[in-house]
Amino acid sequence: MRKTFGYHSYKQGVDIKTLRRLLNHSSVKETLEYIGITEDRVKDVHIGFEITI
Repeated sequence: MRKTFGYHSYKQGVDIKTLRRLLNHSSVKETLEYIGITEDRVKDVHIGFEITI
């Protein structure tokens, strides 16, 4: 249940640093790994992000 809570909270926009504190992890990296968000997924989001004027 704890991992599911973290995953869905993250997907709904809860800040990863807040989740890190709630889950009592020592780092953001640990939290991302715990909830199943891989580095590749984080990179995909950054690559797909465009700023238009």
